[in-house]
Amino acid sequence: MIPVTLLPIMAPIPTDWALHTTCIAGDFVHRLFDCHISGRQQLVLPLLALDVPTMLACRQLARVLADAYSNPSGLLLYTVGALLTFYSSV
Repeated sequence: MIPVTLLPIMAPIPTDWALHTTCIAGDFVHRLFDCHISGRQQLVLPLLALDVPTMLACRQLARVLADAYSNPSGLLLYTVGALLTFYSSV
């Protein structure tokens, strides 16, 4: 019987890839956040280094952060409501 060599399932990832991708994603979120806050409808294009799921997650994160920044009382009411629900179940 011939031994079967297991091939690596994934290609090796460079050590600085995660840091580089995080930096690009953070810059993309920052530019989107600025556009949401200022009210400008400027087209912010991500770099091609971001994959589609990461790009969509960054867009959603920037929108949620801008909504929370623009309406802090809504965030406070949500937090108080969550705390009341938590403590009422204890």
